[in-house]
Amino acid sequence: MNPWQWIKEYFNLSQRERNGITMVIILISLVIATQYTLHYFAKPPSLSPKAFDSAMALLKNGKGLHDENIYFNEIESGAAEAGAKPANSLALKHFSVNKITVNGLLFLGFSPYIAKHLVEYRDMLGGYANAGQMKEVYGMDSATLKIINSYAKIDPDEIRKIDINHVLTADLARHPYFRYHHLANAIVEYREQHGDYKNITDLKNILTIDAETYLKIAPYIIIK
Repeated sequence: MNPWQWIKEYFNLSQRERNGITMVIILISLVIATQYTLHYFAKPPSLSPKAFDSAMALLKNGKGLHDENIYFNEIESGAAEAGAKPANSLALKHFSVNKITVNGLLFLGFSPYIAKHLVEYRDMLGGYANAGQMKEVYGMDSATLKIINSYAKIDPDEIRKIDINHVLTADLARHPYFRYHHLANAIVEYREQHGDYKNITDLKNILTIDAETYLKIAPYIIIK
């Protein structure tokens, strides 16, 4: 007995009532699905030209994007909450994009949307190796990117590296740069066939790794 027959016999529903129930279920499903897909089509917030000019003027004067001096260490550690005033003052010159927290970015005046995605993508990568990678952040606009490139400090030593002589395929595939084109599988298979990697440049022997791909993944690799 199919579900509709059981419902019909148990509740004694007419065809019209069954059609009504079906429509309600479809509408509920559409509402739930919309919550998960709407952010892909929504236009992300961006800085207006006026806001950008004001932000640049404040930063050039040694201040944060809010009109106040801020503690560099407090921002990076996340001790400064969004909108809070620091107990002491130290004029901000640059900030470490690989250390700063979401609250730190909010404190500087970045939108919650940009702050969240900038930190989330950084953590997925294991840190930013160069400023160009921040173009890959979903919703990043040119005005915000210009501010970040002017004042963000990138330290290669802060990058979380992957030991390709011991990493498992599944773990390597979690990294955004290794999950596509079966790259993680190719790297591990090459190791299993030829033995441990002796040098990072050994990756160039893998056919699926061209010069562009190699330059992209090399900062995240270590040989142990």
